Amino acid sequence: MSTVGEIISRVFRDHLEAPDDQPTRSSLAAAMSSSETTLQYTQTYLSAEEEQLFGPGIIIEIDSEEIMVGGIDIATKTLTGLRRAMNGTDSNPHAIDAIITLAPMWRRKSVFDAVADAIVGLYPELFGVTESASITLSTTGLTEVPADVARPLWFYGRSSSSASDWQTHSVTFYDRFPSSTTGKAIAVATSGNGYLVYAKKFTMPTSESVSLASLGIEAQWEHLVVLGAAISLVASKEFDAIGNEFLINQLKSQGFPTGSASKVRDGMIRHYERLLSKEEEELNTRYVTPVIWQ
Repeated sequence: MSTVGEIISRVFRDHLEAPDDQPTRSSLAAAMSSSETTLQYTQTYLSAEEEQLFGPGIIIEIDSEEIMVGGIDIATKTLTGLRRAMNGTDSNPHAIDAIITLAPMWRRKSVFDAVADAIVGLYPELFGVTESASITLSTTGLTEVPADVARPLWFYGRSSSSASDWQTHSVTFYDRFPSSTTGKAIAVATSGNGYLVYAKKFTMPTSESVSLASLGIEAQWEHLVVLGAAISLVASKEFDAIGNEFLINQLKSQGFPTGSASKVRDGMIRHYERLLSKEEEELNTRYVTPVIWQ
């Protein structure tokens, strides 16, 4: 499955940057540390007019770090007086040939945040499924369960640790239960030990290297994360003709025609809702369980 960074790249490719409407880019001619205040760039991807744009006060982006430029020495291809870690980004080392983006319309940190929000926002329609460590059911009352239990699915138990009579049991769920240190407990109409299989919310990713699988996202939901992030990003933007045409063509390629800029947003939202509803129906078909909430 994809990493968060790969999903970010897909959001850029599929929804944000039309092939004929790319920002001005260069690359690092040498690696730079997290504290350096100068950098050397290559001219390979720059016209003479574009090189002049690297003036004082301009914001550049390398990986996900935003940097403000103090000055430029065109003769040595050097940007000077760099102010690192702008706009809440982190100052990180960058490898040779890392891409430098000049005044990006779509900040990579903003796209990361949108992807993270889209992942978390899949719940409650979609959810991750996991199981607890071995649980011994209380013989006198309720049994405490982990704090990340959003909804029990079933209890898979047996009468003793040596027995082989494994059976699936329905569960009564006590949410925000004061006598439990986790705030959550279950009651099962049996005794013995076993495992609670339960639904859980998706956790917020902390870096681009995190895989979606480790967050509980199934492979077929990746397109929902991509589309959800794109909707969040374009919702507050007005598009030029090229960008708007690109988004319209992307929706048409998925069998969802649309028109103007406002219709693009509406179309993306309807397309997302349709896909989400389909995945929700499929997931609930797999996990139909009688749970009593208390």
